[in-house]
Amino acid sequence: MKFKDSFQKLTIKPGNKWFEQLPKLTFPKATPNPDVVLALKAESENLLDSETKLYQKLREIQKKQRHCMGKENITGWHPF
Repeated sequence: MKFKDSFQKLTIKPGNKWFEQLPKLTFPKATPNPDVVLALKAESENLLDSETKLYQKLREIQKKQRHCMGKENITGWHPF
C-alpha cells in the first residue's frame, strides 16, 4: 500500500456543520489581585516622579549652559 492510499483511508471527511460539534469553551475572566494593582500603580507614580525630576534637572542644566554661553560671548569668560 502506498503512502497516498493509507492517507486517504485515515482521512475523515467532515460534514457541512462540523464546527457546531465543537464544544463551547468559556474561560473565567481573570481578575487581578488588588495588591498587585496597587503596587503597580505606586511603581508607575514613582517612575513618573523620577522622570519629572530628571526632566526638570535637565532643563536647569540647559538653562545654566545657555546663561554661561551668553556670558562667554559677551565677556569672554568660560566656566571651565
